[in-house]
Amino acid sequence: MNAPASRALQIARGAAIGVALGAVLSPPLANLAAAIMTIAFFFVPDWRVRLRAFADSRLGMGVLVFAAALLLATLVGAFNPQGIAGAVADLLGWRTLLLTAIAFAVFDSPRWKRHLAISFVFFVTVAAIVALISVKTGWHYREFEPGIVLRNTVTQAMAFAIGAFLAGVLLVTQPLPSLRLRVLLVVAMLLLLGQLVFLQTGRSGQVLFAILLLVAATLLLRGARRVLAIAAVPVLAAVALSVSPVMQQRFATAWEELRHAADATEYSSMGIRVVMWQNSVELIRARPLLGYGLGGMKPAYEAYVKDRATGWKAIVTGDPHNQFLRAWIEAGLPGLLAFVFMLVAALMQPAPEPWRSVALSMLLAWCTTSMLSSHFQTFNEGHLIAIFLGAFLAPIAATQTARQPEASAAATAPATSS
Repeated sequence: MNAPASRALQIARGAAIGVALGAVLSPPLANLAAAIMTIAFFFVPDWRVRLRAFADSRLGMGVLVFAAALLLATLVGAFNPQGIAGAVADLLGWRTLLLTAIAFAVFDSPRWKRHLAISFVFFVTVAAIVALISVKTGWHYREFEPGIVLRNTVTQAMAFAIGAFLAGVLLVTQPLPSLRLRVLLVVAMLLLLGQLVFLQTGRSGQVLFAILLLVAATLLLRGARRVLAIAAVPVLAAVALSVSPVMQQRFATAWEELRHAADATEYSSMGIRVVMWQNSVELIRARPLLGYGLGGMKPAYEAYVKDRATGWKAIVTGDPHNQFLRAWIEAGLPGLLAFVFMLVAALMQPAPEPWRSVALSMLLAWCTTSMLSSHFQTFNEGHLIAIFLGAFLAPIAATQTARQPEASAAATAPATSS
């Protein structure tokens, strides 16, 4: 690879890391990094070859099928109240699919996969330290309560969960270059876990971490170690719940809100979700095949609740807080099936370990939390999963393994770089 190509490739990879960090800190920063990442990619001389390799992969096939379904849903949206402008605006929200494609095309280096993981761990660790200082001093960022320094409570809790998980994976699976780095990762993991258990109010992060551990243990371990690790996850979750007043209060509140959603007289986070899910099912029953087109959720929901609900139950939304319901409402049955196909294709994508297991752990965790939110489509979480999936599922380039003796290629692959 010549020098200009190497520089463009390095810039694209570095900007991709910027997208992941910006996703949990600042949308303008994430958008700027995404623009740099995209422009730099098209200055890589073999970008066509790389993009074709993505299209030929299982993940690429899934993304292309889902993109085709989104284009159909855009056409359907043009003939609904949101019109072509509303449909195209919603389509642009799925630009994360392009980021996945580019990340897959450029993260063919084991060294850069590690760079992504380490960068994210230490970035969110700094955020955790600032959050702890914020709690102790009473300082607050924007309108949030002290202790929230990233985008919101949900994004921060999910970021801390991912950071702790990646730190653990790096410690267990990677040949780290120094004892200092290993110690720093241990400290980072403990700090992030402490934040997650005792201070963070975002339930999604705590659920996410449990799913990440469970799936990673299933995929990475073998024999008795796998059985022991899988059995330990619910035990550790129960212990965390028993020692954390914050977790007890938040999960108890969620349960009560779900139980009493039908007869509640006041708005609640989980109560409104139940109402949204019920109304969304009725919208799907009315148009199960083609749905309402991209951008059609909000006008359709508003028309449905107009004469059917009052008070807090009449709140209009463009997001039913369930990714699968949203895909069906806006893209119809073809869109829902294409979305599921993309997820299955990602699960079947070959990739080097441990990164494949990391990616699949994240994907299944996102699917779980997306039963209560649209985490593939919200800006913060959508950009995160787009970069992580593309980068961690990317195959290792032939030029990487060609530099190693054939017998030792597998053992030294994590230490190679482009």
